[in-house]
Amino acid sequence: MSDASARTRDEDAAIHRSRGTIAAVIDTLKSLGLYQVVPQGQGQFKHVDLDPAQRRQLLVFLSELEEQVKVLEAFKNDLAQDIERADRNTSAAAAYRQTGQSLKKFARSRRH
Repeated sequence: MSDASARTRDEDAAIHRSRGTIAAVIDTLKSLGLYQVVPQGQGQFKHVDLDPAQRRQLLVFLSELEEQVKVLEAFKNDLAQDIERADRNTSAAAAYRQTGQSLKKFARSRRH
């Protein structure tokens, strides 16, 4: 298996995990009654009352969510670096081909 196909498989798996994480976040927020809180008046939101157990659960959930966001940021940075590296490699290959073609043209014109 090539590095590119392995990398693509890993990226697809990461995207799938991210989708699963987002779905779990929405489900948890719904269970805590914090998803799509109804606005109250001029852009203000209705206060949500949480008992101490729910408050602790929310704090744990938010800290886990922060960790997932850090993982997604790292994934985004790795992907951006890979794209940048691929662009540089493509540009270098194009310049190499262009130089080769120019040298061939120059060599042919010198022969005639």
